[in-house]
Amino acid sequence: GCMITVSLPSWCSFQSRVASQLSSRRRLLEVAGLATGNWVTGKAQAAEVTIADARSAPWKAEVGEGAPFSSIGIALSAAPRDAAAIWITLQPGTFRERLQIPSIGAPVTIEAASHGQTVLAWETDRPYEAALELAPGAEASIRGLKVRHAGKSVANNYAIYSNGAQLELDDCDVTSSTGAGVAAEGGKLVLRGGAVHDCARQGLILFGPLLGGEPLCAKACGTAFLANGRYLGDNDAIRGPFDGILARNGVEAEFNGVSVDGSGAGGVAAFEDARIVLVGSSLERN
Repeated sequence: GCMITVSLPSWCSFQSRVASQLSSRRRLLEVAGLATGNWVTGKAQAAEVTIADARSAPWKAEVGEGAPFSSIGIALSAAPRDAAAIWITLQPGTFRERLQIPSIGAPVTIEAASHGQTVLAWETDRPYEAALELAPGAEASIRGLKVRHAGKSVANNYAIYSNGAQLELDDCDVTSSTGAGVAAEGGKLVLRGGAVHDCARQGLILFGPLLGGEPLCAKACGTAFLANGRYLGDNDAIRGPFDGILARNGVEAEFNGVSVDGSGAGGVAAFEDARIVLVGSSLERN
């Protein structure tokens, strides 16, 4: 027998980093050259601290049956523009909507109340529509969701698409019956646990930034990429089979304890100065 022990880096932890994201924004009034400072009342200082406390507190919402919001998108739109962070909790059930997260200057966390019991589903005849899409500059953490996708486009057919954003997927289950599972162009991408499986095309696509800039930095820890890329195409311009993971254009990627199994073509493919490091990972039956 053989035993492999892997010491995983701290970024593999599922612990929330909300505390670091929500650092205190308190600011006390300072009046220079006034020894007594009698005209600066305690009320003025209290008001300043109260405003700062409100600014540093996350805005929270609940979505689902019996909750204040019935749609994830509506809840996101209702968040105040000056929120320091946005936290949306999803009740069990299926949400049939296309979720687009803009750059709003605050990190967004969307978490299933019971991991694995909430589905984000988007099936469409329109091209270029992912079930979950992040705009440039957006920052989001998605936790415990199942994502189901089907679209008609030949190119850019993704269940999840991050365009120059910062996206973390914790314990998510992703599949696209017509395209790729997770795609990122530029920005930062982190996957922890979960699975990307049974996608018609690649399970994971990693591209450098579309218009230049810093290369995409991607990490995955303990994620399973299973049975992706087996679609051969139906006279499509892009024919299969496909690799399980594709990286190109200067991407920097690190995979710890991942499995890439049963891909239609190669397990991992890297082009155009992409750099991929695999630690304690397995590639089988690709």
